[in-house]
Amino acid sequence: MSDPVYSLSWPRTLFVWEAHRILQSASETELLPWTQHLLRETFEDEGVAEEFAAKMASQRDAATWGVPAPTVNPVRPWLQALLTDEARLAPYQPPVYFAERHSGGHIDLEPDSRYTFVEDFIDLVNTMSSKGYFPKILPKICEDDNWTESMDVTREIRRATKQAVDWPLSPMDAKHLPDVTVYSLVEYFNDQAQRPRKSEWHNWNNCGFDYSDFNRESGGAVYRWRVNTLLSQHKAPLMLGSVGKERGRLVHSFSREQDALLTQEVENRAENRADEVAHAIRMFRARNANNIDKRAALALLYKRLEPQRKYLESKTTKGDVDDIFNIANRYHIRHSVGKQFSEEREEYLEWMFWNFFSMVRLLDALEAKQNTVEKTA
Repeated sequence: MSDPVYSLSWPRTLFVWEAHRILQSASETELLPWTQHLLRETFEDEGVAEEFAAKMASQRDAATWGVPAPTVNPVRPWLQALLTDEARLAPYQPPVYFAERHSGGHIDLEPDSRYTFVEDFIDLVNTMSSKGYFPKILPKICEDDNWTESMDVTREIRRATKQAVDWPLSPMDAKHLPDVTVYSLVEYFNDQAQRPRKSEWHNWNNCGFDYSDFNRESGGAVYRWRVNTLLSQHKAPLMLGSVGKERGRLVHSFSREQDALLTQEVENRAENRADEVAHAIRMFRARNANNIDKRAALALLYKRLEPQRKYLESKTTKGDVDDIFNIANRYHIRHSVGKQFSEEREEYLEWMFWNFFSMVRLLDALEAKQNTVEKTA
């Protein structure tokens, strides 16, 4: 066996998250097959899983020849050691061919116009289905299970989404679906995704792998990563949310850094379900948010700031604080009197949102610092 190349096809953070969950939740008998399937799915080189299986088998065989068996399941320290070895958790680097090498780094500025998002999305669903990710709605049929009654997928999708979709759906047929149907399917399959943690090879009639031990949280995380990658490749201003009420629902996307910042803010405020700042973020970036919704979100952020105006002025500069409140007045966020601008173009609302949101974060930081000082005084 040649030395395998340790390079991840998953994001490193996603692999580490799932590996830790397996270490915490797998029984001693589940740990070996779950780890082997994780390695098979997440590393670009299948040799990683094969090397692991061979190493575990050699330790098991040694025990049968009188060598004392280890007191700790050998899978556990092996996986823990892998998680601390950054050299073996490197991201996969695909080969760079002629066109990309000679494009000046601009080959991926525009999506491939030959394929629409929905075509690639249906391909993705079919690929994940073949790997066991939709055990309820699109189960992989084992050759030994011909007696199992098949589900009416078309009826199930129509019942859940209230959209007319005839399944199976080819990528070519999918091109003719309206956007509202496509986006409903994107959210629907998020709710159906479950990651199989165990796979067993079935030789009979070229059956392939049979999958089991499905986990919904892991399946959703992998599905959202794959779909969001696809949305980004097609330059779609949307992403599947990952926390709270946004989880598995399409929201408006900003830059990667801004999306991460908003997601973290919502997560930090998750304990208080009535938190108006978190509600404002969800309102503003909801996929179907119109200008009225966005202005309502801005009003909630303003509501957080207005009672603390004097406090902000005492901690920063009056001019900076006045700028924020003047925006609220001039753009009809606070009151409906006086000389105000009626401009409601989306780019203006987004500009106001980030100004208000930044001031809210500043206020939170100042209050947290003051509370710390008061506790230590």
